[in-house]
Amino acid sequence: MKYTTNGTTKRYMANTNCSYGSFAVSAGDKYQFGCEFEFYIDTDFYDYTIVIDEIAKEIYEFCTEDLSK
Repeated sequence: MKYTTNGTTKRYMANTNCSYGSFAVSAGDKYQFGCEFEFYIDTDFYDYTIVIDEIAKEIYEFCTEDLSK
């Protein structure tokens, strides 16, 4: 997964191979939907860097937008 950095944030480029059939959003649509995922990782038991990378990889499989972490 390719990414750029902005300070301490990594922004992963969108998965352009993902498609939703006939679903297409355009700038002229009356309603649009956005979603944000937030994860709390117990760093006493899990390595944050490893877990957040795995989460990003899973989300990347069904998301056509850039991901940042």
